[in-house]
Amino acid sequence: MQQTWICDRADNICGLDDARMLSKPAKLDYDALLKATPEMKKIASDKIDPNSSEGINLRQRAVDRVREKAEAVRTANGYCSVWKTISHKDGRTIPDITDLVKAQL
Repeated sequence: MQQTWICDRADNICGLDDARMLSKPAKLDYDALLKATPEMKKIASDKIDPNSSEGINLRQRAVDRVREKAEAVRTANGYCSVWKTISHKDGRTIPDITDLVKAQL
């Protein structure tokens, strides 16, 4: 079978991460969502060093939060997976769930 999804496994947020298994993936603006989390806002507002133990801890919690909310939106909407970047050889539009995930943060 021809490989038709164009994606990097490292860009997978949740769900299936094997391009050959995909049927209905979605994408999101990961950086925008990360910035929208309470944890990343705290780092910015409290001027916490992102490389300090507290900064690293907060960032990890933000990453976990985005993944958990993306997973909730994925299952609620029947997507097989969620990606930072994904495209298809035939140029089809991939649903962007950024706003749906952001609403849950």
